[in-house]
Amino acid sequence: MKNKKSLLGLALVIMVLVLGVGYAVVNSVDLSITGTAETETKPLDVVISAANPNDTTTNTYGTVSNPADKTATITVKNMTGISDTRTVTYTVSNRESDLDAKVYVKTPASDIVVSKSTYFNVATSVDGVGNAITVPAGGTETFTVTVSLSKMPIEQADSSTDITITLTADPAPKA
Repeated sequence: MKNKKSLLGLALVIMVLVLGVGYAVVNSVDLSITGTAETETKPLDVVISAANPNDTTTNTYGTVSNPADKTATITVKNMTGISDTRTVTYTVSNRESDLDAKVYVKTPASDIVVSKSTYFNVATSVDGVGNAITVPAGGTETFTVTVSLSKMPIEQADSSTDITITLTADPAPKA
């Protein structure tokens, strides 16, 4: 009986030593995880989806020249007096399902092209980052473009202009 107790005690001591050594070995191993992570980069799916008005009485026509490139065109004809203004409202659609978009004209000097800038001024409600609109994921918002006659042309042909506006869309920060 004494032999069985001694043998059992010795077995317990050996088991504790084995567990202690095993724990020490496992505990001293450095865990190293390696791999490569890649993200997909692509432009936001934001488009100019509509223009209003196309008004034959004032000869003002707003069109969407290239929705995917976020480019809009306005043609204004026969403006008759200083400070005469015409406004076109555009609708911007954010086709992203989970990301809001901040939409604006990056640099008015380069992103708004006026065919006869001597006679016409152009202003947008989204000129510059500070005046950006946030278009929610899956939603729409509007912005306006106002064209005004700043100098009276001598010839009738100069009372018309074509304007191209290019928008920039960036991910909007979450509030």
